[in-house]
Formats: sequence, structure tokens, C-alpha cells
Amino acid sequence: QVTEQGKPSQTRLNNFGHYALREHPEEKFSVIAVQIHTGRRHQIRTHLAHVGHPAVTDGKYMPRERFLRDKSWCRKGYEALAPLPEDLPVAVARFVITDP
Repeated sequence: QVTEQGKPSQTRLNNFGHYALREHPEEKFSVIAVQIHTGRRHQIRTHLAHVGHPAVTDGKYMPRERFLRDKSWCRKGYEALAPLPEDLPVAVARFVITDP
């Protein structure tokens, strides 16, 4: 439970790797798959922010400074969709693998 007034919810995360931006190696992030077991509003975004890893370009759940840095290299956050968004490879091309 993230807040006292919040309702119980479950989110399962699978990490596919840790990365940084080529031009800003201090900017670290992970590529994950998310499976929700309950359908709460903003559940994924809230859970990621609660554990200190807000979703890329999520202006609601991250400091404005971080949001603006994210927007400089990623116009929008990405969801797992089929087919994948056409601009996803452009963002991924800027990644370099880092240690966890």
C-alpha cells in the first residue's frame, strides 16, 4: 500500500536490463515488463514512483527537472503495444548497457 488512503493493489515487474543514455551516462534506467493484477487508476505509475523509479517522461510522478531531461531524449513514455511504436527504435538507439 503506497498511501494510507490507497486501496490494495498488486503489480509484477520483470526487469530486462539496466541502461544509461550514451550522451548522459549518469541518467540510469531499466527496461521492464509490467503485469498488473488489479486495475487501479495510475497503478503502474504510482508503484514505479513509490519504489524510486518513475516511468520515463511521467510528469505527474517525477520532479519537473527530471521530466524536462527525459523529454529531451524521449518525446513520450512507452507502453508495450503490438505493433511497437515507430519511434521506439530512435529512443532505444540512445541506450548503453550498464551494470545493475
